Amino acid sequence: IFKKYILIYIMSPIQFNPKNVIVFAASVSPIFITFYFILEGAFAGHVKFIIWLFGLFIAIIFGILLRASGQSISPDNVSIAENNQNYIEKCLTFDGPFNASYSTLSGPSSHAIFHAFTISYILQSILSNPNSIGWSFLITLVIIAAIDLMIRQKNNCNPPTDVLKGLALGAFIGIIWQQII
Repeated sequence: IFKKYILIYIMSPIQFNPKNVIVFAASVSPIFITFYFILEGAFAGHVKFIIWLFGLFIAIIFGILLRASGQSISPDNVSIAENNQNYIEKCLTFDGPFNASYSTLSGPSSHAIFHAFTISYILQSILSNPNSIGWSFLITLVIIAAIDLMIRQKNNCNPPTDVLKGLALGAFIGIIWQQII
C-alpha cells in the first residue's frame, strides 16, 4: 500500500498556478519556439525555417560533441539539483539518450545554445532589414530565454560556466550561419 501512495505522489501533476505555468512554459520554450517557426513557415509558404532548423541542428551537434568530450563534474557537484531524482524532475523535459547521467558531463548548456543561436540569427536578420521590423518578436525571445535560463540556474541544472559556454557557442554559430546564408 505504501508503494502505491508513493507512486501516486510521484506521478501527480504539478499544482496549477501562475508560477508553475511560467516554469513549465520556460522549460519547454525551445520546443514551443521550434514548433512556432515550423508552423509559421508552413502556413506562410516559405522554407526559411528549414535553414534556421538546419543551423540549429549544427549548433546542437557541436554542443553535444563538446559535452561528450568534456570532463565529469566533480563528485561534490554531481548532485547538482540536490539529488538525481530532483534533477530529473526540475531539469529534464523528456527522458532519453541525454538523461541525468549525460548531464554530469561538463559542457555547453543545450538551452543556452538554442536561445543564443536563435536570438543572434534573428538579430542579424532584423539589423539587415531596412524596414526595422521584428524588434518586438526579438525582445519576446530574449525575455523567454532569460526566464528559461534563470529558472534553470535557480534549479541548478547547469553550472554558470556551462551556460556561458552555451551562450557563446550558440551566438557564434548563429552569427556564422547567418553570414553563410
